[in-house]
Amino acid sequence: MAGCNHTVAKHVEVEGEIGHFGLDSWWLTTFSGAERRYIEKVYQHPGPPTAVRPLTTGGGPSVYESAAALLTAMASQLGKRAEERELALRLLGKAEEQADAENDVLALHSVYDEMVRLYDRWKEQFPDASDAAFAACYKQARIGGQAARAFHDRYPMRALPTHAGYELMTTLLAEVDNYERAIDTCRQARAQGWPGDWTARIQQLTKDSGCPVRYISSSGMTQI
Repeated sequence: MAGCNHTVAKHVEVEGEIGHFGLDSWWLTTFSGAERRYIEKVYQHPGPPTAVRPLTTGGGPSVYESAAALLTAMASQLGKRAEERELALRLLGKAEEQADAENDVLALHSVYDEMVRLYDRWKEQFPDASDAAFAACYKQARIGGQAARAFHDRYPMRALPTHAGYELMTTLLAEVDNYERAIDTCRQARAQGWPGDWTARIQQLTKDSGCPVRYISSSGMTQI
């Protein structure tokens, strides 16, 4: 698919979700006409249909909380085919920029979650995928504590979702025999309350590392 920075005609009016969040200039200059048409064809609107092409036509309030949420949702509907990966990454790059500018930690968490899944999906086809996936994992883990608190504050009755960054980071570290850091990652995820079999993974990683498992209770039920 073509690259970004495309020349477009002046005075092109963009409405819909893109126009609602003031992303029209970015949309027109980042994607070619063919790419824009493709994204709109793939995109499935989560709310009641208000227009044939809800991304760029129609008005009214948005079903998304922020521009970052919209862009992440758009990216999540791409990437099922290898040639869609670049389009999804452009959307996620802008989503990260928007979420960071708005200091929206939950939006950032969602952006990195989608990045992790996208890179991991195509790790066999793209030589940069594993390194890029680890970088996205690191970014998501870096705000893990903040994201957990923000999630509880916004959705007090919901359990935390799975954390793709911690899950994949642990796997990638174990694959290169960096067991100590993999174990620390599990402990961090467990301490922050993200769901997962962290204790079992710590035990297995400790076993794989060849180091003895140490316990903090005489019953042997609680591992350090």
